Amino acid sequence: MSNIDTITSLIEQGQVDPVKTLLATSPTTHDDNAIIMLLHASIESMNLDIMRYLLDTYKPDSKSPLFRDKVSLTSVGHGKTEAFKILTVYHPSILTWHLSHFGDALGHAVLADNFPLAHFILDEAGCDPNKSQLCYRPTIEHTAYWGKYEMMELLLKHGARINGTKTLYEAMQSGSVDMLSFLMSNTDDDINMIQPVERSEGPEGSEEVELTPGPVLHLAVQTRNKAMVRVLVTKFGADPLVKDQSGKTAVDWARCIDDPAIGRQLDPAYRPCQIM
Repeated sequence: MSNIDTITSLIEQGQVDPVKTLLATSPTTHDDNAIIMLLHASIESMNLDIMRYLLDTYKPDSKSPLFRDKVSLTSVGHGKTEAFKILTVYHPSILTWHLSHFGDALGHAVLADNFPLAHFILDEAGCDPNKSQLCYRPTIEHTAYWGKYEMMELLLKHGARINGTKTLYEAMQSGSVDMLSFLMSNTDDDINMIQPVERSEGPEGSEEVELTPGPVLHLAVQTRNKAMVRVLVTKFGADPLVKDQSGKTAVDWARCIDDPAIGRQLDPAYRPCQIM
């Protein structure tokens, strides 16, 4: 067994002093990569004393890809919040770094329903949820689409805004009337506000279709979502005569897509085009 393997094994056993002794007396100078892998082992085993010792003593490059993959990403996993807290003491910017293509630490917390991590980031660290991204979009949008009510409540409590996002559209796309109700009940926002949506997947994940940014009702009409058109009008009072960014109303869109069934749901505003 190599020296580094022996040290790793001791870390995983929760040992502290033997690890420090071996590192201090080792004839080999451990490079950043070796220290990063030891940090990884200390986080996985939650040997936090050794984690602090390694960060204090060796100060590995926190911006290296290996550090990101083995240390930063590991620390946002379930049950690792205390390790993440320690990491933020040494590297505060980790709170807002994009840790992967999924996004920053809060994005990862939302993705994995990691409430202890989300609470720390928002409650203790005081991060702005409006600056968080998940898959290159505002984290709150994905929270709405996946129907994560407790996480949504936490985001809103800490100032997350739905205005300027397509959060209502994502709730509509998921078919979640309950999420739409939750959002309308817990914010001061208007059901008729513009959703900055420009494209969407077609039925069953088929090719994307272009959309015109507008109120969620207009987008429901454009995507021929009859069930949500009915709910938006009858339950939420969405206005079919409000104009979107192109100047069209929901009634205009019903005519454009030539769908009388949707048009009738917009009564009394809807009137079929007359043939002159």
